[in-house]
Amino acid sequence: MNITVTAPTVNTILAIVAVIVTALLLFAFIKRLIGLVAISLCLLLLYAGYLFFTGQRIPTSKSDIFKHGIQQIDKLKNQSGVDLKTILNSKETGR
Repeated sequence: MNITVTAPTVNTILAIVAVIVTALLLFAFIKRLIGLVAISLCLLLLYAGYLFFTGQRIPTSKSDIFKHGIQQIDKLKNQSGVDLKTILNSKETGR
C-alpha cells in the first residue's frame, strides 16, 4: 500500500502519465455532458417553436400539463368517433 502512494511522487513520469490520463477522462466526460446539454436545449427550442407557431401557450405547472394532455386526448376521442373501450373489447374477443 505504501508503494502505490509514494510511487507517483517518486517517479515523475508515472505522475505525468496519471495526470494526462485523468485530464483526458475529465475532458471526455465534459464533452459528452456539453453534447447532452446542447441536444436538450435544441429539443426545448423546437418545442417552444412548435407551441408558438400553433398558438398555444407554454404550460407553467404540472396541472396545466395534465389539463392540456386530457384536452388533447378528449379531442382525439371526439375526432375519431371510436371509443377506446370498444377497441379494447374487440381485441379481447378476437374480432
